[in-house]
Amino acid sequence: MKTKIAIAFCIDTTYTQHLGVAIASLLKHNKSADVTIYVASSLLPESETEKIASVGRMFGNEIIFKPMQEERYSHRCTQGYLPRLRSRRRN
Repeated sequence: MKTKIAIAFCIDTTYTQHLGVAIASLLKHNKSADVTIYVASSLLPESETEKIASVGRMFGNEIIFKPMQEERYSHRCTQGYLPRLRSRRRN
């Protein structure tokens, strides 16, 4: 029986390259598993969506894209967190 792995990523356009690497590594090191990958994002250009999807196709996997509705989360603090983390690491 195959191991089942379901994983979800939530990104914006600044992380598409990193997501491609993460997906490639996940699929390369789990060839015998049944992997389902979800990508949630708002305003991800079709060109970036296609790049991410092509990584999945290289390994015979489909990537499921879920559009996020930013207004649904507007009452939450969702911006600025990662840039602050990056600046802390440099110091």
